Amino acid sequence: MTDHPTRFRPRTPTETLQAILEHLAMAEDDTEPTEDDLRWAREQHAQMQARIAAMRRQHTPSHPPIDRVPPPGPQILAMTRAELLARLESLNQDGAVQYAHRKLTGLTDDDLRQMLAILLEPPQE
Repeated sequence: MTDHPTRFRPRTPTETLQAILEHLAMAEDDTEPTEDDLRWAREQHAQMQARIAAMRRQHTPSHPPIDRVPPPGPQILAMTRAELLARLESLNQDGAVQYAHRKLTGLTDDDLRQMLAILLEPPQE
């Protein structure tokens, strides 16, 4: 059976929304919604929110994988705080990396080493 051009075709969600918006645009502006209209709208809103929440739960893993920080290599472990800060600043100046801790004063040496290990880790495919 082949599709005939005049045959009924279900509307897409976009077409349905467009039809609703056109209908609302043609409605009179001076009419106030009734209590039944408001109740119906609240029920529709609650149903839609429940469906969105259910879809979100479907696509959210219950136990997301934990990304482990790579251990700093011996070269990074041997660096002093000043060397760590200089290396991070050079990466920042080159535009290769941006970080939120601008002054890096609240981070320990181990934090800086971990940060540098993450930044210098080869990309995984």
